[in-house]
Formats: sequence, C-alpha cells, structure tokens
Amino acid sequence: MLSTDCEREDEFIHPGVFVAESPATSPVALFRLTTHAERDVRLALASRRDLPAKAYERLVNDADSEVAATAAANRTRKKPVRPTT
Repeated sequence: MLSTDCEREDEFIHPGVFVAESPATSPVALFRLTTHAERDVRLALASRRDLPAKAYERLVNDADSEVAATAAANRTRKKPVRPTT
C-alpha cells in the first residue's frame, strides 16, 4: 500500500497544478490562477515562495482556509518577488 493519496496511480491531478508549480509560468499567469475554480491549483500557488505580492494578497483571502494559511506562511518567507509587468 502506498503511503499518501498523492502517490495513488488512479488519482487525477488537475493540469493547472503543473502550470501553478512551473517556474516557467509568467507572473501574469500566476496572478490569474489565484482565482482558479480548482482548490488544488490555488493550493499549489500558495505553496510557492516567489509569487507577485498581489497574488499573495488574493490567496491569503481565499475562501479555503488551507489555501489562505499556506499563502500567509509562504508570503513571509518568500524568495525575491518576480515583477508583474
């Protein structure tokens, strides 16, 4: 038996999660993903430490408490912010 649900072969991972986690995703696209309908996409964003400040502002106010808490924790220990323009 596998140790976590994420390791299950039959689990579907929304493609937006891969976009949210990719270092190649532009700051504009990252900002737009902050309002994505899928919680897992927003949680993947909130887990990053290099989002534009406005993206963190949206995520810390997310209706999902785990997304909001993760964003708040990562906002305080982030890498240098990428420009939004």
